[in-house]
Amino acid sequence: LPAGTKGMIVVNVDPEGSAAQAGIAKGDAILEINRRPTATFEEVREALGLSEKPLLLIAREGQTLFITVE
Repeated sequence: LPAGTKGMIVVNVDPEGSAAQAGIAKGDAILEINRRPTATFEEVREALGLSEKPLLLIAREGQTLFITVE
C-alpha cells in the first residue's frame, strides 16, 4: 500500500464463506466498510456489525474497487 494508507490486510478467506463468494482474496486491503475507514480490527468488527450487506472499499494490486458482501 502507498505510504500513509490505512487499512487491514486480508490474511485468510474461508473458501466457502460469503467474503470469498463476493471476490475478496488473501492480500486484499480493506480500506473502508460502508464508507467508514477501517484501520484496526475493532473498526472492521464494528462496521461489519452495522450492516447486513456491507460495502467494502478494497485495494488490490494498485487499484481500488468496491465489493458488497452478502
